[in-house]
Amino acid sequence: MLELAESSSTGKQRERSMEDTTTDRPMILALMLFPLPHQIGASFFDGKDVSNFILQWEDLTMNWLDGPRIKKVPLYCKKIIGKYVKTLGTYIYANNWKGFVMELKSEFKDDDCE
Repeated sequence: MLELAESSSTGKQRERSMEDTTTDRPMILALMLFPLPHQIGASFFDGKDVSNFILQWEDLTMNWLDGPRIKKVPLYCKKIIGKYVKTLGTYIYANNWKGFVMELKSEFKDDDCE
């Protein structure tokens, strides 16, 4: 696709491809599309249905390193739940997503649908 661009030195219009202007857009869009805590559409964990929360969180944080993936979870939880999550051993070490998931499911299994 082509668009018209004005040259700053001549004031004339020239054609340039859209590819020239969109090289940074995928990264910008990815940053803009990630929901902030408590924003409409963001994952939220209130202590119920931990399996569903984990599935949503894994979808949102696909390709993230384990550390940041784990450390951001409390921000997307009810305040008291977030404080509790921060006391879990797998949260403190934040180096094993699968271990963290197992501990989270174990702690909140009573109110889980699965």
